[in-house]
Amino acid sequence: MNSREISLLAFGLVGGLAIFLYGMRLASEELQKIAGGHLRAILGLLTRNRFLGMIVGLLVAVATQSSSATTVMLVSFADTALMELRQAIGVILGAAIGTTLTVQLIAFKITDYAPLLIALGFSLTLIKKQKKTERFGRALLGFGFIFLGMGIMSSASAPLKSSPHFTRFLLSLGEKPFLGLLLATAFTAVIQSSAATLALAITLSAQGLLTLNGALPIILGANIGTTATALLASIGSSREGKQVALAHFLFKVIGVIIFLPFLTPFGKLIDTTSIYAARQIANAHTIFNVINTLLFLPFVATMSHLVKKLLPSKPGRESISKSRYLDEKVLDVPSLALNQAAKEISRMAGMVREMVKESFSVISENDENLLEKLREKERIIDALSRENISYLTRLSQRRLSNEESKRGISLLYITSDLEHIGDLVDNNLMELAQKKIEKALSFSIEGGMDLEKMHKKIMDSLEMVKDALADNDRELAKKIIDSKNETDRLERNLRRAHLFRLGKELPETRETSSIHLDVLDNLKRINSHAADIAHAILEEI
Repeated sequence: MNSREISLLAFGLVGGLAIFLYGMRLASEELQKIAGGHLRAILGLLTRNRFLGMIVGLLVAVATQSSSATTVMLVSFADTALMELRQAIGVILGAAIGTTLTVQLIAFKITDYAPLLIALGFSLTLIKKQKKTERFGRALLGFGFIFLGMGIMSSASAPLKSSPHFTRFLLSLGEKPFLGLLLATAFTAVIQSSAATLALAITLSAQGLLTLNGALPIILGANIGTTATALLASIGSSREGKQVALAHFLFKVIGVIIFLPFLTPFGKLIDTTSIYAARQIANAHTIFNVINTLLFLPFVATMSHLVKKLLPSKPGRESISKSRYLDEKVLDVPSLALNQAAKEISRMAGMVREMVKESFSVISENDENLLEKLREKERIIDALSRENISYLTRLSQRRLSNEESKRGISLLYITSDLEHIGDLVDNNLMELAQKKIEKALSFSIEGGMDLEKMHKKIMDSLEMVKDALADNDRELAKKIIDSKNETDRLERNLRRAHLFRLGKELPETRETSSIHLDVLDNLKRINSHAADIAHAILEEI
């Protein structure tokens, strides 16, 4: 080949690949826009069922024509705690199968119809009044560019048949699978499209330049290389987002390691699926991902545990004053936004419970250092409360169903009650503790035990509140309400017991009497707020 032929070949391959990649991006972006917020709703409202996760992942990847786009979404979901790692892994498994449809479409010999798809797609984009029609037209235009790029690469690569050095190199890939694997991994990571790598392999196989044995390592390498997009997307994200990207990477790498020793029998199996080289490559890609998914599906929990061990979450995340679960991007999906607000409020409930727990140590042990820390926590509770109220207020301005509106109001009430509990700890209990510390007072043994008994009862109620909020558990909410009368009776009995000790003129009882009774009263008020929260969960406002 002379220099002019080499230049034309390079221009054709690079230009065809660029058109192909542009078509892939255009089709994927427009299909995601057509799906709109439904993708977030579907993904975000997943249950912990790994089979359902796999099915949804498959459907979303088919809808977006990109497993990378799906995985990048999962990274962002995990980053804002919209989804747990175990759920995300299920979706990753399904997306691996769903994305193989793209390569199956590419394997069809429809490059001659690329101009027709481009013309039809362009015509639909002119219909500006109908946004969905315009987007569908742009998606169709993208598919047209995909097949046009394929056609250009195919024509450009035809002269390579006459190059003995190039044909020998491609034929050697079947004997040097690791070389093909590494090249395909690097190439896919750079262009961030496994479909483009496989399209190039299909083009070369159609020209008789690449055998199935040589293509198999390229298929495996393309599957590893495609994880680069999610890995890049996870840079700067939370540890949870990075865990999703790592899970995607491990899923592909471990799958490839399992397959490598069986390339020869795998090739024989694929050879029986079609007589056409292009279809064989597409089938090999699909079968690899189906088998890999089925192998990993029973071990989703194990994989989640492994990833968390390799990349553990950073400690102390719960202590930050910034909300973790509130995501502005899902305000247009009210059901999902309400779930996120409930998670944030449940987190806030956990922090409030911890405050009440630690407050007793300050009161009973005169711990002045802990007193200052609790006052800082109360400021955090106030900040979180403001964020929750602002988020729910903005959500209320969307079009909500009657049920969604009721739940939003309930969450506002719950936020207010939690803030009031924080205020009771800071303004009342800590003031009483401060007075006790300044006067160097101590409760009597019996008095201390009584207060501990009441405090334990309140802690049990707050634990149930946290759990009821986390799972929207109506039965647990009813238990909280039912236990209020019992707690009120306990408070009356403990008050009478204190007055009885006071009648005996015990010095410790007399000196701490007003503090003791006020502590009982404030613990009772905290329990009343817990019951109010339970009523709000039941929407009995």
